[in-house]
Amino acid sequence: MDVNGFFHIDETGNTLYSDRYSWCGNYQEETCVVRDREGSSLYLDLNGKPLFNRKFLYAGDFKDGYDCIKTEKGWTHINLTGNLLHGKYFSDLGVYHKGFATARDEKGWFHIDRSGTPIYQERYQMVEPFYNGVALVWENEWRMKFICKE
Repeated sequence: MDVNGFFHIDETGNTLYSDRYSWCGNYQEETCVVRDREGSSLYLDLNGKPLFNRKFLYAGDFKDGYDCIKTEKGWTHINLTGNLLHGKYFSDLGVYHKGFATARDEKGWFHIDRSGTPIYQERYQMVEPFYNGVALVWENEWRMKFICKE
């Protein structure tokens, strides 16, 4: 960071680019999220150039080639070229982990597959990602239980 804002440096301490941002994340999968002066999130490549010509209300880090972004329509997933993965929008969303992502709609939390389709009909107060085919979920009044992928 300097008086003009945040930026990235290489291993020798040289700046990667001349632009400055209101915030910079770290590089993941050869991309990095930065926030411009207007508060929009965008992705940079390893040379500090915009990865694609789109900005978002919020963007996180890519994981396994996909990321969650927030737009005016809600939360959705994109791929490394900035294209929508499934084109479905949710009120909250997590990254894909072992093929499934956590998602929330007006009824609660659940898991979706890569097509954005819920893998079951139930909704919960909160859900965790699947590990070894099992996910911890919280039902009404924060009762914990485990669910299994079929």
